[in-house]
Amino acid sequence: MKRFFLIFSLILLIAGAISFNAYRKEEKKLLIIGCARSGTLYISKVLKACGLHIRHEKMGKEGMSTCDFVVDPKIGRWNLKPDDFHFAHIFHQVRDPLQVISSTYRTEDIHSWHFIIQHMPEITIQDPHLVKCAKYWYYWNLAAEKKAEWTYRLEDLDEKWDEFQTRLGMHLPHDALLQVPKNTNSWAKENRHEFTWEDLKVALDRELYSNIIQLAKRYGYAIPEGV
Repeated sequence: MKRFFLIFSLILLIAGAISFNAYRKEEKKLLIIGCARSGTLYISKVLKACGLHIRHEKMGKEGMSTCDFVVDPKIGRWNLKPDDFHFAHIFHQVRDPLQVISSTYRTEDIHSWHFIIQHMPEITIQDPHLVKCAKYWYYWNLAAEKKAEWTYRLEDLDEKWDEFQTRLGMHLPHDALLQVPKNTNSWAKENRHEFTWEDLKVALDRELYSNIIQLAKRYGYAIPEGV
């Protein structure tokens, strides 16, 4: 009987160790989140030029940049689960709302919208397409703020570079910003129609339009008078 209890106890210890290892989160240095079309590909390439293994929409040895981990999907579109990882730092990258909305309007496919709507109940499939894109910029960024320790504008990355590396606690060569073209994935000024604030004012209800204006101002984007 004593031998039986010893064997049983050993089995429990082994099972516990296996269970602990199975659910232990993998430690990573950095997660950068934001809307799609906010330059998450660009920043991953900049950090790669710095020698960091930060991948875009895939997990690197030191982290990743992605729009998916703004929410907490049981499994993301690239077969990654947020619960499997712990990030030492989470940064939130934003980009000019008109550029994101205009770009999202043309680039996000039905699979992306299915994922977005599934995890953001404020956006519905019945919403007109421009309304969906505007809601996406607003609600996705609000959700990202709650998860991140720091929010910065993509357009200000050069002047925020010192703070970027200070927060990470490591030196990042400034010339890495010069090595990656700013039109990577067309996050810079795009050669196509861009919606205006007047367009949004007509398409959106008053509350949503006002909320987007206020959030854009809080992020530091200039809003023309009278819109």
